[in-house]
Amino acid sequence: MLAYRILEIVLLLIRRLSNQTFQKTKTWGIALAIIAMVSACSPAVNGIITGGNSVSIQRSHEKTEKAIEEYVATITKLKDAGDPRGKFLWAQANDFNWIKGSTHDPGILIPIYQDAASGGSIDARILLAIREIRLTSYKLKSEAQDREVLVSRIKNGLDDLEKNTEGRCWYQKPSIVPGYGGICLGGVSAAGWVWPALRDSADFPGKNEIVEYWRMKDVSCQKSESFRSVNARC
Repeated sequence: MLAYRILEIVLLLIRRLSNQTFQKTKTWGIALAIIAMVSACSPAVNGIITGGNSVSIQRSHEKTEKAIEEYVATITKLKDAGDPRGKFLWAQANDFNWIKGSTHDPGILIPIYQDAASGGSIDARILLAIREIRLTSYKLKSEAQDREVLVSRIKNGLDDLEKNTEGRCWYQKPSIVPGYGGICLGGVSAAGWVWPALRDSADFPGKNEIVEYWRMKDVSCQKSESFRSVNARC
């Protein structure tokens, strides 16, 4: 506490030293002496600050770990009960390595997303369409064969995405609230994943128009009341 008090006094003196009349006094010598004292105390001050930050970071980490554990327990119960939303969120949590023994094997996760989608999860339907568009766009860029087939798959994926985003333009995604450590379910613009993938893919008829169409849908989505509302807490 003494070190902090000294710092306050130094700052006060510096502000007063800006007055020309005051500069003619001996207060400069006093200020310099105090500054020297603070310099000598700086390791202790730094230690206090560093120690405080370490404790704060540790507590924040513990809160985050507990929040993730509770979140995973909740969505696991939903999944095990056959809830489509629970299945979607559980599969998604694997991508964040929040599930113990998390897997990124598409052969395991995609069927779970598909099961959630068939059960009525719009989020799962949106994410599956995005995945198809992105992967196929990448293949189109890297493979010279079967271009017509790949372009057809992209357009089918876009049709699916268009249909499944009529009600809302975003899908749910959990995130950690900074400084709090809690889990917040926000929204991610579906179109925001699509147009960059198409832009960076190989050329095909109508590509530029399609990219611009989905770019504008992304802009519109992020301005929508629904998108802003779901992300207000995150």
